[in-house]
Amino acid sequence: MTVPSRHSKMSILFTCPNEVLCMIAHQLRRVDLLAFRLTSRRVCNIIQPAFIKICFRTRYVMLQQRSLENILEISQHPSFSPAVRTLGICVDYLRMILFDFSTPGVFWRRGRLRREREGSNHNWDVYEHLWDEQECTIHSGLAVLYLSRSFAAFKNLECLEITNAHRPWGAKAQKELTGSLPTNTIRSEEDFESISVVRQAIYRVLISLVSVSSSLEELRISVGNSGSMAVAPCMLEIPKPCLRYFRCRPVGISRLSLRICPVDLNSEGNGWIPYLLDFIALFIQLRELKLVFKPLVESEHFTELAQTLRVQHLRSLTIEGVHCTQDVMTGLLLGHRDTLEVVKLASVTMADKGDSWKSLLCTMRDEFSIQSCIIADCAGANGSVQYVLGGCDEGLQEEFEIRGNTDDWTTVIDKIMMLTDSGSVVDESENIDVEDYDLGTHTVTESTDRYTLQPV
Repeated sequence: MTVPSRHSKMSILFTCPNEVLCMIAHQLRRVDLLAFRLTSRRVCNIIQPAFIKICFRTRYVMLQQRSLENILEISQHPSFSPAVRTLGICVDYLRMILFDFSTPGVFWRRGRLRREREGSNHNWDVYEHLWDEQECTIHSGLAVLYLSRSFAAFKNLECLEITNAHRPWGAKAQKELTGSLPTNTIRSEEDFESISVVRQAIYRVLISLVSVSSSLEELRISVGNSGSMAVAPCMLEIPKPCLRYFRCRPVGISRLSLRICPVDLNSEGNGWIPYLLDFIALFIQLRELKLVFKPLVESEHFTELAQTLRVQHLRSLTIEGVHCTQDVMTGLLLGHRDTLEVVKLASVTMADKGDSWKSLLCTMRDEFSIQSCIIADCAGANGSVQYVLGGCDEGLQEEFEIRGNTDDWTTVIDKIMMLTDSGSVVDESENIDVEDYDLGTHTVTESTDRYTLQPV
């Protein structure tokens, strides 16, 4: 038997129909797709649409000159630019390294950097040059120029995200030059350098958006991955003159998602809620709002926020990571009763005893025109909120959706129960623990990995 040679295998591949080559391209990793394009001119031309869709639908950039130049070139490319739907602004940056006064002979000419690791493979000369370039790009207005021109050129751009969940091309390029990756996390409330960089990134993105006409509909600020602190509300603060200017030139953002660390970093101690409200108020066309609190926001602070947060045309509201009472959550929802259509509550704990969750859902059923309500990983004073599925093998579900008419809502509400950590079921109407809770023809029993329904 003759084993086909490598060249004969490639010949067979090149004779495949165009559709098969495109299917192969969609299954490849990005690095393999780039190599596949180089096999022949025919293959390159055939899989070009797949290449553009996979590699350019979402792009990432950092506030560094080479990275910004790269995204500007993509925005002006006739084939690549129309494919970009999401642009991620990464908060990667080079830290300023303070020099050591106690060690003579290691100072740089401007006394800013020091050789911390003699004999390491870090190139401190390049590091200093890139740090200078970074500071100039951010503070001279070059970053705003690059971003605004890119936003204007991306005609199909839908979503803009400020994040630390992805390493952009520029960060990896800097590692090759300096020997280490840039920083992209806020280590603590005292990490003033990182806090300043994230604040500058948010501010410059807003200036860039205001200065151009863009098709952008969604803004996400999702810093808080990889052990980083989320964005504190004071980092959203806009100088008052700029705030008035922004309100005169509103951007067309209709969907806003914020991951928030509910702490007050301002030495004046005025609280974090006004900063958050002022930022949300910038977007007068807002229809969808998502607020994720990391860590959980306590009841007293959420009470103040719920009483003052009002978005005129709000249709969809997502709240995640909250301790509150039923009255506070009901008040927040009632403040948007005329427009609200979709509600999602995730990791929400209501401190009330009794049937607080059923009461809240009954209010939503009777007084709202809500098309969809999603409950996920929520809890009450007596345990976690669970939905009883239909079959005996389907068990309980921590995330469920309610939609439909009044009868559909009632059917779901009647199947909601509270499950304690010990595995016992709580009858909310009586506030009594029941070890074997009768569910018609089934009881709840605890297994090794989940709670299931078993016949009585």
